[in-house]
Amino acid sequence: METYIRGETVRVIVYVRDINGALMTPTVAPTATIYDPRGTAIVTSGAMTTTATGIYYYAYATLATSVLGIWTAHVTATDGAHTLVEIVKFGLRGVL
Repeated sequence: METYIRGETVRVIVYVRDINGALMTPTVAPTATIYDPRGTAIVTSGAMTTTATGIYYYAYATLATSVLGIWTAHVTATDGAHTLVEIVKFGLRGVL
């Protein structure tokens, strides 16, 4: 789990693979929903950016007032009848 300092930009990265493990482009592009440590959705269904086949990221700029603790990103991608949900966690701390 990566840890960031308030004010930094978090990059939630996912790799979408087919049943054989090859990177693939899903029929519906992945979206990210980001929850703060209190369980409040801060980003809802944010569009992710692709960098190459099957590699996606969402950049979230934290604020100086963002809640400290463990954050959770739920990434959802759909390909035909199959839906992938990946959970990514990251920590947010204040300046030491």
